[in-house]
Formats: sequence, C-alpha cells, structure tokens
Amino acid sequence: MAAESGLRHSFLSQTPHIARKPGAFHYATAAASLLERPRAKAPANIAGPSRQGALLLSDGHKAEHALTEAIQSLKSPNQLRSFFVHLLVNDHVASPITMWNTFQDALAHDLILRHDNVNFGVNETLQEINRALEEHGRSLTHYGLPQPAFHSREVEMELDKWEGQLDVLAARSATAVSKLNKEQYGIYKEIMDAVTHKRSLCAFVDGKAGRGKTFLVNTICNKLRSEGHIVLPTATSAFAAQLYPGGKTTHSVFKVPITADENEELVSPIEPHDPRGELIRESSAIIWDEAPMAKSEVLTCVEETCRRVMRNNLPFGGKVVVLLGDFRQTCPVIRQGTRRQVVDASIRSSPLWREFTTFRLQQPIRNAEDLPYADFVDLIGDGAGPYIPLDLLQHVHNRTSLIEFVYPEDVLRDPALCLTRAILAPTNSQVDAYNTEILSKIEGFTRTFYAADAMQDPEEVDDTSPDLLLEQAERDCIPGIPAHNLEVKVHGVYRLMCNFAPDRGLVKNTRVVVMHIGKRIITVRILRGAGGVGSMDTEDVLISRIPFTAMLPSGHTLVRRQFPLAPAYATTFNSCQGLTLDVVGVDLTRPVFSHGQLYTALSRIRHRSHAKIRLHPGQTKTKNVTYHEVLL
Repeated sequence: MAAESGLRHSFLSQTPHIARKPGAFHYATAAASLLERPRAKAPANIAGPSRQGALLLSDGHKAEHALTEAIQSLKSPNQLRSFFVHLLVNDHVASPITMWNTFQDALAHDLILRHDNVNFGVNETLQEINRALEEHGRSLTHYGLPQPAFHSREVEMELDKWEGQLDVLAARSATAVSKLNKEQYGIYKEIMDAVTHKRSLCAFVDGKAGRGKTFLVNTICNKLRSEGHIVLPTATSAFAAQLYPGGKTTHSVFKVPITADENEELVSPIEPHDPRGELIRESSAIIWDEAPMAKSEVLTCVEETCRRVMRNNLPFGGKVVVLLGDFRQTCPVIRQGTRRQVVDASIRSSPLWREFTTFRLQQPIRNAEDLPYADFVDLIGDGAGPYIPLDLLQHVHNRTSLIEFVYPEDVLRDPALCLTRAILAPTNSQVDAYNTEILSKIEGFTRTFYAADAMQDPEEVDDTSPDLLLEQAERDCIPGIPAHNLEVKVHGVYRLMCNFAPDRGLVKNTRVVVMHIGKRIITVRILRGAGGVGSMDTEDVLISRIPFTAMLPSGHTLVRRQFPLAPAYATTFNSCQGLTLDVVGVDLTRPVFSHGQLYTALSRIRHRSHAKIRLHPGQTKTKNVTYHEVLL
C-alpha cells in the first residue's frame, strides 16, 4: 500500500492486517503460516551433516527457516530486526524482498503499535534496518528492499546523538582532564588547539601497552562533543572501536573496500555530496586507534577520501587526524608473508608517514603498581633478545596446572568472571586443546554442529580430488574460520568470529555466553566488562550459520557454512591485542614466530603475580621476535 499523507516520499509494500495486541501471540501466529519442509531426523545432540556441504550451501530457504525459528521462540521485534540484518549480510538470502514481504509484520510489530499506524511503523523499521546495514557498508538498495520515506542526514543524526548529553559530557571531560598526566595533557592540548584554531594536524600517538591511550581518546571525544563538535573515533578492529562511545571501524566510516586481492587499489565510494562525505567534512577531528595493525593502502584510501570530500590537495584534506597505536605489538597480517612483505605493508612504510608528528606516552598506568614488570615488558617490546629469561614470572609445566590457575572451579561456574581471564598460546592447535579441556569441565547441554563445506571453484581443482581437499579441511585447524566440528555448550563462553551488529557491540572477538541451542539458531548473551568487573547482558541475541571463506595451503578456496562461534577460554597471541586481563596463563612450550607476539601476550596484565607461564621442565628462556624496521 502507498504511504499515507504526511510522508514526504512514498514507498510500496505489502502489509497484512496487524492485530493491535501486544505480546507474544502475534509472533506465534505469524510463524504458524511458515511451514518447514520435511527433513530427515538426526540425533538430538548433532546438527548438520558432515559431507553434504555443497547441498546445504545451495539451500535457499535456510534463512527463512532460521527467522521462523526465531519468531517461534517469541523473540522481540528488535531482536528479530537485528537477526534479519545478520541474515542479509552474512547468509546470502535468496530473495531479500520476498523475505521482507513475508516477515515484515513481525519485524515492525512494536513500531507499528507505537505509532498506531502501519506505514509509519514499517517506515521506521526500514530506517532502523538501513542504519544497521550501513554498519556493514551495505544499504537497503543493495538488497532491493523498499526505501524508507525519510532519509536522515548523517550530520544531523550525529549531532542529535549527543545533544541531550552536553552537560554530562562537559562534566565528564572536566573530571578526566584533571586526571591526565603531563604527557597526556600535552597531547590533549595540542589536539584541542588545532581544532580551536582550525589548524591541520597529522599526529601519531605512540604508546606502549597500558599507557592510557584509551582514556586520552575518550577525554578528547567528550570535550569536543560537549562543545558541539563532531568527532569520529575509529579503530582498525571492531573490538577496539567499541571502547569508544560512537566508535566504528575505520573501514566502516570511510567505506574502505574489503577485497581478497592484496594488489587491488582501494578506492572509497564516498563523494563530497554524499551524507557520509558531509559528515567527514563537518567533523572537527578524526581519531584512528590500532593504526599500526592496518595496511598502508588503507591509510592511503582514507587520506584520498579526506582530500576528495574537502576538495583540496592538503594531506588528509587539512583535517585534524590523530592515529594511535603501538608498533611493538602485532603487525598487519599478511598471509604467509615474509618479513619484508610484512614491513612493506606497515603504515611506517607509507609515503604518508612523513606527514605525521609523533607524540609519546611513556608513563606506565596499567602496571604502574609493578614497575619492574613494566620495565621487563618494555624491554621485550623494544627488541631485547633473541632469548628472554623468564625468572621474573611463575612457572608451571603442564596444561592442567595452567588451567587450574586461570580457571578454578568457582570461576568456571560464573561466565562473567571468565571475561577478564584468558590462556594465551602462539598456535591455534594449542588454543584448541585448552578450550576442549576447559569445555569438558562445564556442565550444560551440548550439541555438535558439523559445517557445510564446499570448494568455491571445484572445477579448478586439478590434480587433487575435491573430496580429498574437503576431508583434509575437516581435520585441519584453519585460522579465521569456525571449526568444522563445532561443539556448543549451554553456559559456555564463546567469542564471535564476525562483526555481527557493531552498533550493539556485537563485533568480532566479543565474548558471549550460550543460553539456548536450537536447530538453526543459537541464543547468546553478551559479556561486558568495566573496571575489571564482568557482567552479562539480559537481552538475547540470535546467531545463525553464515558462510566463511578461507584459502587452503593448496591454493584453493574453501567455503564453510558454520555458526560464527569459537570457545573463548584460550586464544592466540595475535587475538589478545587490546585486552586488559586480571589473570592470564601463557603457554610458551612452543616459541613465538612473529613480530610482537611475546610483548603483546605479556603486556595484558597489571602485575606479574597475575600471570603464570607454562614451560618445558628445565626451560628458563623463550624466544622473542622483533622487526626493528617498524619500530619508531
């Protein structure tokens, strides 16, 4: 039906009659009309065949079945909208418009009741879905979905977001400024002066782990926003971006293309007249955390985008641009890259690097209570070695002892307590062994989900049979994608393996607790931490299978459809960057093999007593790898 009068633009949609009754009955009624196709039964604790990958990957109805299961579980419309976006972005829905027409009743139910008007409610639903899609660099247009009647300007939305908090932000920033140390205050003043006098500034804030970079950024953001400025806090990873209110990934803000071809030039589609272009132009400062983790071509893409929207040839368009990070931690990830390739990919190798002035944060904050340990970690980060004596730390010699130190029984019974603890190891196989043993200690219903695997281009598999490659992939631990045999346990702590809903804090590496295991969806709740105290959200989040791609050693591309979850009790050195932990166990029975890994692992804690190291009997030293070429 067409939109009613009062809307500036019309949109077409087919909206069935809405029963104006709040509650769960409507959802169950909507689901009743969606009949599932019959399928063979499987044992209750096993889901998904292990050898029917190609068939499952081509099932165009899996998304519809998953959303139907969510509705039958009586989930709220807000949860359903988030799940719908998740399916669109990750699940290759066969016909988005058909799915929208089928389920819009349930997706818009609360908003229709709020407005007491079908068109207004559906219109706001489309606006919400579009905003969520934009977090993934997509839009309603991308999926052929109806356009909402109102298109909010991004500048207006950003200013409105903080307008009601100006006094709170001013008070918060004033308190924070009074707590800045001399180094932090010098950087704060330089940035504020540049904004006040509209002076271009390209700054890099170099801070070792635990030097207060996050506190400084939040202070700057609060102060600028309290004065009506637009500030864009970004980070290379979504996990780091959520440390800042309003933070997003650099890729998301600047719409940096994500491509598998490492030689392809990155060009953002943002133009000066775009809403996003206007937002960048009107911003007073751009902040980019974890910049050393980004590749140089991403920096180039951001710089060219700024110049384009500012319509000048000044570096970064004359904007105030603040990069932060620590080159002592892990470098950009180059698959099977040599040392030379990794160094060349670093922003330190970019021609743009000469435009930046470096400011240093050297005073320890995170581990200020244990200065000898802070000095020990700093020496590792600065390239000491090649072998490091470990007599400063407590040692154990077996896996069970390390697990009992990090996760005693009382901690395992409370998932929130697990949030600030971790076992760290250099390889995925070690991490898997720890997670398997720890999960066996958790009480709760367990189901094993077998992935649907297929080769992306089976016709290009020459000498090796596709089936042999798939069988090998089932056995191997493949970085970056879920396990083929994924054991999911109620009350277990897992991490997300994709950016699910960044606006809700559901990003890659976010810790969640499994609450319920269904046939096609898993219900989880987010674990959040503040001030060293973990807590669990009360809102359910629905997770479905999504496709992942990975390059196999043979050079062929594997497509795996699996739930984006991995046990989170143990993780690799590379994945722990950005975490501040209360207790950590570090397995060094295998040496580190890449730049910054040892430094990253040992700098997660505040005091040496919070860590134990697993070594071989008689081992007293471990290897340290540092690429001195990328250090400042």
